[in-house]
This record gives sequence, structure tokens and C-alpha cells, in this order.
Amino acid sequence: MTLYVWLGLSSTVAALMLTPLVARAAKEHAGRLKVVKVNVDRVPEVADRYRLQSIPTLSLLVGGEEVDR
Repeated sequence: MTLYVWLGLSSTVAALMLTPLVARAAKEHAGRLKVVKVNVDRVPEVADRYRLQSIPTLSLLVGGEEVDR
């Protein structure tokens, strides 16, 4: 299954603006796409693994490998 990862902080203005868009994408692609949200303050090793330079970052993973950002 394709995984859409939203990496960021839940309290930023950008996160508040993206929330309804990401929720809609999850609903429209249910069963084909799994959407997860990762708070990089709580799980900083994820930010390191994907070498984030800015947040929020939206990343598309297939088979555990990042294929698009």
C-alpha cells in the first residue's frame, strides 16, 4: 500500500491550513492510500531519517521508500 506521510508540527499555521486538504485526500483515496501524520517534535528521528529541511513536509512512500516529496 502507498503511504502518504505528513511530517510536521500540529500547532503551526501551515499544519492548520493543510489539515482539511490531507483529510480529504485520505478519504478520497481510502483503501489505496494510507495517510499518517508524524509530529517531528515527538519523533525527531523521523525528521533525521528523511532529512527534513522544512516543515510541514508531505512525502509519498511506496514499499517503505520515499518516491516523492
